[in-house]
Amino acid sequence: MIRVAVIDDENHHRRVINRHIKKLQTEIGEKVDVYEFSSGESLLKSLDKGFHIIFLDQKMPGPSGFETAEKIRVLDKKVIIIFVTAIEELWEDGYSVQAFYYLTKPIDEGKFRNVFKRAVDKIQEERRPVTIQTMSGLFVFDIMDILYLKKNQRYTDIYYFERESGSVKVEKIRNSIKAVADQFEAFDFVRPHVSYLVNPLHIRRITEENRDKFIELVTGEKIYISRDRLNSVFEIVMKSLDKRTYVVLP
Repeated sequence: MIRVAVIDDENHHRRVINRHIKKLQTEIGEKVDVYEFSSGESLLKSLDKGFHIIFLDQKMPGPSGFETAEKIRVLDKKVIIIFVTAIEELWEDGYSVQAFYYLTKPIDEGKFRNVFKRAVDKIQEERRPVTIQTMSGLFVFDIMDILYLKKNQRYTDIYYFERESGSVKVEKIRNSIKAVADQFEAFDFVRPHVSYLVNPLHIRRITEENRDKFIELVTGEKIYISRDRLNSVFEIVMKSLDKRTYVVLP
């Protein structure tokens, strides 16, 4: 299931986008839930629903679409943002918030179809499910939802984002972190030191404190980077940042 948020202060424009999406459900082969919001503030209060795609009107009363997008990016680095605007001059603003595309009003149905299908293709490509036997049963995780793995004595804890509840959950597996390292490093997980494997999609930045380097996650947590692993961590994080820049101008 794909969750889509549509934000526009005018009901008519929300209805148009909703209608276009409903027409495409059969074609993309997946259920789509659409949530409508009339302001950026109301959207931000509902980000815990775990949206995959956000259609965001650029010019609204209160916080603009761009200001709302900046706040979204603090909390969610991977959600696809598609701006809807009548002001072409604002396209350049999208680079700093990693906008996927700009649609101009009135929305052309053919262009909407192409953009929406490309967004869905990207989501489906990044899901890459991985099946893991945990101590509470067999779990199928989307790689993009796993935050990090942490050594827990002889076992390993998997911290992941549960979209249904909008919260971080933990599952324990019997394997050591060393035993599962190859499996997750194949997905570009970084190993800042022996006790952690971190998903680069959830890294906000690399910080320095008293000459020590740390990974700061989107959750605000900080993980120490050992000096012998610093270069490899930087390399993978930069590679991940390149993948997150989705701006495509018409």
